Amino acid sequence: MIKNYLSHVCSILDDNDEILTTYQPEEGAIEIEAESVLREHIGVVPIFQIAFSQIVGLPSYEEGVFYIVKPIVVRAAKDLGRTIDDLFLPAFPVTDDEGALIGFRGLASARDL
Repeated sequence: MIKNYLSHVCSILDDNDEILTTYQPEEGAIEIEAESVLREHIGVVPIFQIAFSQIVGLPSYEEGVFYIVKPIVVRAAKDLGRTIDDLFLPAFPVTDDEGALIGFRGLASARDL
């Protein structure tokens, strides 16, 4: 089972841009709690160090259940010692002629990042 924890629909398209499957967003959002410390400036741009303290809303690992998430969720999970074996990212975005996102070619395992 795959659950979508993005804030938008995640459609998987074939090479002809036909929809293979669509994942509706799950109820509730994943929130990342973090603290930041100003490390330095590059010119006028402040550079921060981010320290993740908690992930709220991401279910615990369950065999056979996978979650589509944002890259920041993967990073926080890694930093906080949670397994990422069940986390996936949308891969290879597909856009229409106006440049609007219409879906993805597939998913990428967070383990491969």
